[in-house]
Amino acid sequence: MSTIKTGRLVLRPTELSDAPDIQDYFNNWEIIKWMRPPVPWPYPEDGAAEYLRGLQQKPSWKSFSIVQHDSSKVIGTIRFECHNDGATIYAERGFVLSQEYWGKGLMSEAADVLNNHIFSTTDASEIRAVNAMGNAASHKIKQKQGFIFQGVFTSDRPYHIGVIEEERWILPKDVWHDSNTNAANIA
Repeated sequence: MSTIKTGRLVLRPTELSDAPDIQDYFNNWEIIKWMRPPVPWPYPEDGAAEYLRGLQQKPSWKSFSIVQHDSSKVIGTIRFECHNDGATIYAERGFVLSQEYWGKGLMSEAADVLNNHIFSTTDASEIRAVNAMGNAASHKIKQKQGFIFQGVFTSDRPYHIGVIEEERWILPKDVWHDSNTNAANIA
């Protein structure tokens, strides 16, 4: 898996050694409330290490740790997994960012280059993503990237915040390329 660079960030393959940084920001209700089980709450002391060990057992998930150019501290993760539903090859995408870095455009920057990476290195013709109803920040990123809103659906399990409704989104490759002016530098 390649390292991806942006103007302010480096997305590099997630490693087990990233667990302490991930644990520091992930043990936070403001982050966990927008997730659903199997992500536990309260978040256990070894939650990040256990998550990363689980990722090692799922090589189909491609996870990147997000760090700023001037630091080695992991401030977030972004991941995807490709699927084939018989009609479409698509990538499922998810992300999380430390609360202290919210509102600075960093996750939009990381998601932009990950979209480029997905569409240039896989056979996916679209990216699919979901977010809990009420997660305005995640909603806004998808809107800015040109994702097409598919509607509100009932989730098969509730989010920690208590909602069971989620927004579903699709970003077709041609829509992304038609509207995208961002370019990833893949190292």
